[in-house]
Amino acid sequence: MVLPGRELVRRTAPPQPTGWRRAQSWGSAVGDLTPDRLRAIYRSVSAGVWSPEYIEAAEEIEERDAHYRGVLQQRRLAALDAPVGVTAASPASADQRLADEVRTHVVEGPGWHDLCFNLLDGLGKGYAAVEIVWALRAGRWRPARYHRIDPRWIVWADDGETPLLLRSSPDGGGRAPMAAGGPAGAAAALADPLAPGKLLLHVHKSKSGLPARGGLAFTVASLWLLKSLAIQQWWSYGDIFGLPSRIGKYGQNATDDDVQTLVSAIEMLAASAGCVIPDTMEIEQQPAGSAGGSGGGPVLFPAMADWCDRQTSKAVVGATMTADDGSSLAQSQTHLSVRDDLVRDDVRQICATITGAVVQWYCELNHAPRPAGWPRVELPDAPPTLAEVFEAARTGLQVPSTWLRERMGIPEPTEGEEVVTATPAAAPAPTLHAGPPPAGRPVWDVVDDVAGALGAADDPDDLLTGGGASADALAARGEALGLAAFEARADGEDG
Repeated sequence: MVLPGRELVRRTAPPQPTGWRRAQSWGSAVGDLTPDRLRAIYRSVSAGVWSPEYIEAAEEIEERDAHYRGVLQQRRLAALDAPVGVTAASPASADQRLADEVRTHVVEGPGWHDLCFNLLDGLGKGYAAVEIVWALRAGRWRPARYHRIDPRWIVWADDGETPLLLRSSPDGGGRAPMAAGGPAGAAAALADPLAPGKLLLHVHKSKSGLPARGGLAFTVASLWLLKSLAIQQWWSYGDIFGLPSRIGKYGQNATDDDVQTLVSAIEMLAASAGCVIPDTMEIEQQPAGSAGGSGGGPVLFPAMADWCDRQTSKAVVGATMTADDGSSLAQSQTHLSVRDDLVRDDVRQICATITGAVVQWYCELNHAPRPAGWPRVELPDAPPTLAEVFEAARTGLQVPSTWLRERMGIPEPTEGEEVVTATPAAAPAPTLHAGPPPAGRPVWDVVDDVAGALGAADDPDDLLTGGGASADALAARGEALGLAAFEARADGEDG
């Protein structure tokens, strides 16, 4: 049951300048993140404790880690680019018209991209919420705008699966309740159920279990912490061994003043690249990194950071070769197909959420219940590739040109319009499977015949003039032998 009309046309859960529903950050969660603090955040989320710190951490890691942001954006944009369609509940004309209406006012309506983009925020955090603002136009309720609901405002009931919206603080000020953790029931007492027709929640299921633990950030956070520690040590190493080392040497009879003179000279040398010392003293300059050796830091720290990036790629896009270190076209194509499976699943989940919320609410607001139900927003089956279409056509399958033009997005040329055509080949290319050799004999018989003719001929002229076989017979057998060799080579390359 959706809300009354006066509630549909305005925002009911906007951010507040102060209080528990502030749009601004409540404080950095990763600025001084340590293994102990991250362990405490994991335990809070796993125990069902409302933990806005986890959402803050997921947000900041996406902002600070260029690699995680890149692969997450790659997956998000791939899902946004996938075409979706609207399927009618039945072949009846009334249901078909309703499907067209939903396609026009929802899928092709304003804010569709924003809706999908905001729901896909659930990839990282595990869930995402959106508020719909409706408009009454031409006697129809239509979605006019979609507003993101900060996931920090979502509180889970004691069952861990029922979402609630945190209220704004009664006095308009103060921190969020139990920002550092607390019983889920206590936080739920300060929250309300999501209003039907207004607030929708998308739980992105990358794994089974509690929605709060299903986000990719739950996996990536520990990798980010390990990577950040490795980079900190890398910078410390560079601060020590990245610059040339200067070693001052003084004699056994040097006084304290002599030693201080040498120290001041080394400091001057570091600051201005020049100094003056007595001829009884010596300053030796070692190359940068020589004190650290050829191994150790120069190898360990970047290797650790790269390892964390590769694990992050596996978690987000299901592979490393499409994001990090592809070594061959075949391997990269295999990994791309894995990523495509993830993307199609992402789109299916988004479509299911939109169908169960936006489409259902649109139909309930504008139409009486139908026996067959409501239309569905779905991801269509993957269309065949052009190579598959052409291969099917070569086997004799008749492919309508209008269907092919629609798939390729190529319009029908008008009369007299200049068109682009391919230059036909001078002669048809031989097929890969050339068929049996002359007289239906197997290829190895051709080899034996040619070998026999070569053995019977005294010289090349004798071979061509019929030393054991006619020239035409040899030419035919040679052509069959060449085609067989080409077929074997092609099969080997393809296999």
